[in-house]
Amino acid sequence: MIELMYVVSIIGVLAAIAIPQFSAYRHRAILVEGDRLTEPIKKDILEYYAHTGEMPRDNMSCGQPVPNAIKGKYIDSIAVDHGVIHVHFNDTFSGGCENKTMSIHPELQGDDLNGIFSWTKEKCK
Repeated sequence: MIELMYVVSIIGVLAAIAIPQFSAYRHRAILVEGDRLTEPIKKDILEYYAHTGEMPRDNMSCGQPVPNAIKGKYIDSIAVDHGVIHVHFNDTFSGGCENKTMSIHPELQGDDLNGIFSWTKEKCK
Protein backbone atom coordinates (compact mmCIF):
# COMPACT_ATOMS: atom_id res chain seq x y z
CA MET A 1 0.00 0.00 0.00
CA ILE A 2 2.87 2.37 0.82
CA GLU A 3 4.45 1.70 -2.58
CA LEU A 4 1.17 2.53 -4.26
CA MET A 5 1.05 5.85 -2.37
CA TYR A 6 4.58 6.65 -3.57
CA VAL A 7 3.62 5.91 -7.17
CA VAL A 8 0.51 8.08 -6.96
CA SER A 9 2.46 10.98 -5.43
CA ILE A 10 5.18 10.74 -8.09
CA ILE A 11 2.55 10.76 -10.84
CA GLY A 12 0.94 13.80 -9.20
CA VAL A 13 4.23 15.70 -9.13
CA LEU A 14 4.95 14.85 -12.76
CA ALA A 15 1.47 15.97 -13.79
CA ALA A 16 1.87 19.24 -11.89
CA ILE A 17 5.04 19.92 -13.88
CA ALA A 18 3.79 18.72 -17.28
CA ILE A 19 0.42 20.47 -17.51
CA PRO A 20 1.76 24.08 -17.47
CA GLN A 21 4.47 23.09 -19.95
CA PHE A 22 1.86 21.62 -22.28
CA SER A 23 -0.18 24.84 -22.13
CA ALA A 24 2.87 26.93 -23.03
CA TYR A 25 3.73 24.54 -25.88
CA ARG A 26 0.18 24.77 -27.27
CA HIS A 27 0.26 28.58 -27.07
CA ARG A 28 3.55 28.70 -29.02
CA ALA A 29 2.16 26.31 -31.65
CA ILE A 30 -0.82 28.60 -32.22
CA LEU A 31 1.44 31.65 -32.65
CA VAL A 32 3.66 29.70 -35.08
CA GLU A 33 0.62 29.00 -37.25
CA GLY A 34 0.04 32.76 -37.42
CA ASP A 35 3.67 33.31 -38.42
CA ARG A 36 3.49 30.60 -41.08
CA LEU A 37 0.35 32.03 -42.65
CA THR A 38 1.74 35.58 -42.73
CA GLU A 39 5.03 34.77 -44.51
CA PRO A 40 3.61 35.04 -48.08
CA ILE A 41 1.71 38.19 -47.09
CA LYS A 42 4.92 39.80 -45.82
CA LYS A 43 6.61 39.09 -49.16
CA ASP A 44 3.69 40.60 -51.08
CA ILE A 45 3.73 43.72 -48.89
CA LEU A 46 7.46 44.21 -49.51
CA GLU A 47 7.00 43.69 -53.25
CA TYR A 48 4.14 46.20 -53.33
CA TYR A 49 6.29 48.72 -51.43
CA ALA A 50 9.22 48.17 -53.79
CA HIS A 51 7.02 48.96 -56.82
CA THR A 52 4.93 51.82 -55.46
CA GLY A 53 6.86 53.30 -52.53
CA GLU A 54 3.74 52.98 -50.37
CA MET A 55 2.29 50.35 -48.08
CA PRO A 56 -0.73 48.42 -49.41
CA ARG A 57 -3.99 49.63 -47.90
CA ASP A 58 -5.69 46.22 -47.78
CA ASN A 59 -5.43 42.56 -48.77
CA MET A 60 -6.51 43.15 -52.35
CA SER A 61 -3.84 45.83 -52.90
CA CYS A 62 -1.03 43.38 -52.23
CA GLY A 63 -2.57 40.50 -54.17
CA GLN A 64 -4.04 38.57 -51.24
CA PRO A 65 -7.58 37.22 -50.95
CA VAL A 66 -10.15 38.82 -48.64
CA PRO A 67 -9.27 38.49 -44.92
CA ASN A 68 -11.83 35.76 -44.15
CA ALA A 69 -10.41 33.56 -46.92
CA ILE A 70 -7.08 33.18 -45.10
CA LYS A 71 -7.80 30.68 -42.35
CA GLY A 72 -6.05 28.09 -40.26
CA LYS A 73 -6.86 25.74 -37.45
CA TYR A 74 -6.56 28.58 -34.91
CA ILE A 75 -6.82 31.58 -37.27
CA ASP A 76 -10.13 33.13 -38.33
CA SER A 77 -8.73 35.75 -40.69
CA ILE A 78 -5.65 37.74 -41.64
CA ALA A 79 -6.13 41.34 -42.72
CA VAL A 80 -3.69 43.91 -44.14
CA ASP A 81 -4.28 47.52 -43.08
CA HIS A 82 -1.81 50.02 -44.58
CA GLY A 83 1.03 47.50 -44.37
CA VAL A 84 0.18 46.23 -40.89
CA ILE A 85 -0.87 42.58 -40.72
CA HIS A 86 -3.64 41.76 -38.24
CA VAL A 87 -3.97 38.07 -37.35
CA HIS A 88 -7.36 37.29 -35.78
CA PHE A 89 -7.40 34.08 -33.73
CA ASN A 90 -10.53 32.01 -33.22
CA ASP A 91 -12.14 31.00 -29.92
CA THR A 92 -9.81 28.02 -29.35
CA PHE A 93 -6.98 30.48 -28.64
CA SER A 94 -6.75 31.36 -24.96
CA GLY A 95 -3.57 33.41 -24.97
CA GLY A 96 -4.78 36.11 -22.60
CA CYS A 97 -5.92 38.41 -25.41
CA GLU A 98 -9.06 40.49 -25.18
CA ASN A 99 -9.97 40.48 -28.86
CA LYS A 100 -7.48 37.74 -29.85
CA THR A 101 -5.58 39.80 -32.43
CA MET A 102 -1.84 39.84 -33.07
CA SER A 103 -0.48 42.73 -35.15
CA ILE A 104 2.72 42.62 -37.19
CA HIS A 105 4.19 46.00 -38.15
CA PRO A 106 6.78 46.60 -40.91
CA GLU A 107 9.65 48.89 -39.94
CA LEU A 108 12.10 50.38 -42.40
CA GLN A 109 15.73 49.99 -41.30
CA GLY A 110 17.80 53.07 -42.02
CA ASP A 111 17.06 56.19 -44.07
CA ASP A 112 17.06 54.56 -47.50
CA LEU A 113 13.48 54.12 -48.75
CA ASN A 114 14.60 51.00 -50.60
CA GLY A 115 16.14 49.63 -47.42
CA ILE A 116 15.53 46.45 -45.53
CA PHE A 117 12.37 45.94 -43.51
CA SER A 118 12.05 44.21 -40.18
CA TRP A 119 8.78 42.99 -38.72
CA THR A 120 7.71 43.83 -35.19
CA LYS A 121 5.05 41.75 -33.49
CA GLU A 122 2.56 43.26 -31.13
CA LYS A 123 1.67 40.05 -29.31
CA CYS A 124 -1.97 40.68 -28.50
CA LYS A 125 -4.39 43.52 -28.07
